[in-house]
Amino acid sequence: MASRLASEHQQAASDRQATTNRQTTANRQTTANRQSSENRHSVRVRAGLGLFSIALIAFGAVAGGMLYQLLVEVPNWSADIPGSLEAYRDFFQVSHAGFFFQVLVPLTILCLIGATIMLWNRPKSANLWMLAVLGGVILTEVFTLIYFLPRIMMLFLYPLDGASPDQLAAASAQWQAANYLRMAIVLATMGVFLRAYRIAGLNTTTE
Repeated sequence: MASRLASEHQQAASDRQATTNRQTTANRQTTANRQSSENRHSVRVRAGLGLFSIALIAFGAVAGGMLYQLLVEVPNWSADIPGSLEAYRDFFQVSHAGFFFQVLVPLTILCLIGATIMLWNRPKSANLWMLAVLGGVILTEVFTLIYFLPRIMMLFLYPLDGASPDQLAAASAQWQAANYLRMAIVLATMGVFLRAYRIAGLNTTTE
């Protein structure tokens, strides 16, 4: 009788130990899965913020370049058309501002698309801000291609003798007037950019 009781007690202890071992193994697996998920989440968020940072720097350079054009270049090439345009063209023989913007604007858009995908719902409150930034950058580029590009071709690329001085002066005035609107869009987009970056950045540091 005593031997049977001892055997049952030993079996019960063994069962309890096996149950404890299974629970410990399950807890370890759950912890490992959680850590793996957190690591993947961390890498994705960091990569998203990295792309967002690159886009912010690139677009900041675009805004700075446009401001430089407005304050320095425009007064020179518009001072005495067509003579001032000829002088401007003679100076920019090797490269010109177009190359600068043709690199940075696509870079900004591509990095923004990647960042928006990686940071989507991280946090959810940043989603609309990031979409607004992307919309602002694309709007600026579409505005440039549709309105500015024909006037850029006339003023800086096509032979000057293909248009009268009055036509060149009119194109210059139109370019300058629309450039104030484009600059306003860029600055507004930059403000939204900074707001979105702040929301996404604060979310990352508090997780």
